[in-house]
Amino acid sequence: MISGNKIRDVIYITEEEHKPISLPRLLNPEALLTKEKKEILSLLAKKQTATAEDLQGGTKVKLQAVWKHLRELEELGYVASSKGKPREFNLTPSGQLLA
Repeated sequence: MISGNKIRDVIYITEEEHKPISLPRLLNPEALLTKEKKEILSLLAKKQTATAEDLQGGTKVKLQAVWKHLRELEELGYVASSKGKPREFNLTPSGQLLA
């Protein structure tokens, strides 16, 4: 895990294809993630893809709060969402590191 404000980008060159991959730079996850957000990340890791309603069923959090947490996790770059309906969420590479 790489963190810090002085690092702009972390690049990894794959062994197989020799392609550069930009690795995610994580902000201090302990300061940003509440117990509920960690629970949502864990559920998404198990389900791969899920709607807010699916995630709410696996937690003790109200649906409105699940949506709020998902929006914040998406802003942090840990979760990505589809544009269709129902809106589905999955983990980004950064989110996979934290889940």
